[in-house]
Amino acid sequence: MEKIPEYLNAVFTDSFYKMVISKPRDKAANIKKLEITPFKGVYQLARYEGAQVFHQNLSKTETIEICAGYLEDTFMQANAWDARFEYSIMISKNGKPTFFKKAKKTTASCRLNPDPSNEHNRKKKYILEEGTIIQPLIDMGVLNANGQVIKAKYDKFRQINR
Repeated sequence: MEKIPEYLNAVFTDSFYKMVISKPRDKAANIKKLEITPFKGVYQLARYEGAQVFHQNLSKTETIEICAGYLEDTFMQANAWDARFEYSIMISKNGKPTFFKKAKKTTASCRLNPDPSNEHNRKKKYILEEGTIIQPLIDMGVLNANGQVIKAKYDKFRQINR
């Protein structure tokens, strides 16, 4: 199984944005899947156990070690994506790893849409932008004079935008 860390090194490129490790060997296993995403200079590992998700921030070498351990012992499949390629690591029943690397046709055809900002709180896309001075909404008391939404009227602001 010494090839698995080598395959994982090929996956974790500069443009890497997501990896999903799934297909547990034991159907009754507590851990259902793992998701790895880059986040502010580290890799965030999300471990799905039953109805709970546990997060852990790791360096690249720690992430590769942990992923290799899970692929050797617990899971049989890993899929990863970067800006240009889709990677697959499949583990056979007898433990032999197989590595696939496939070029993506276009970024629009990809199911995943990477967000390069790595922010958890993205800005909402409203028809009427917050911060714009709209006199009727100021008169109604939804916005203040600077165009900011008044906290107590945020539901009304969302309703108007619908």
